[in-house]
Amino acid sequence: MKVHGYSRAAKEKVKEQMEGLESALREGCAGQLPEIYDGAFPTVSRGCFAQAWSVGELLRVYEKLEK
Repeated sequence: MKVHGYSRAAKEKVKEQMEGLESALREGCAGQLPEIYDGAFPTVSRGCFAQAWSVGELLRVYEKLEK
């Protein structure tokens, strides 16, 4: 979004990309994101089941979308 000056089109693209993460927030440890996802099977999570900085980044993006 920053690269494209927080344009409406950039925000819409990011919203579209974020939709894929909503289901990830509901699986495993609810409201959290795992540390990593498997490269060969991108829907399979690995490592720590709750990574604080991953969730923090999502919250930062949601905040930017609200502005």
